Amino acid sequence: MLDNILGDLQSNSEQSKDKLKQTLLTGEAGNGLVVIKGNGLREILNVEIQLEKIDTSDNGQIEDLVHIALDDLMKKIGQAEKAASEQMMNDLLPPGLDDLKNLFS
Repeated sequence: MLDNILGDLQSNSEQSKDKLKQTLLTGEAGNGLVVIKGNGLREILNVEIQLEKIDTSDNGQIEDLVHIALDDLMKKIGQAEKAASEQMMNDLLPPGLDDLKNLFS
């Protein structure tokens, strides 16, 4: 029985990772002046900076925009991870254990 539970846990974990890898998210700052794209596994896939619309002599401005866009992306990734974890718990626990499910949400 424990082997079945552990096998289900491993299988669900792998499925959750696959889903997070395919979950594409975008963080942005400055109304799109900086856009950072990543996936639910916290992998940065692309960084776009519209340099023609930014004062390139102001490094602080560019750094702030990148920081804000990255924070936005990480917040969205955290939400995706939480949703994936909740779904995994719902898939693992048998019906009727709603109180136990609520402990993990």
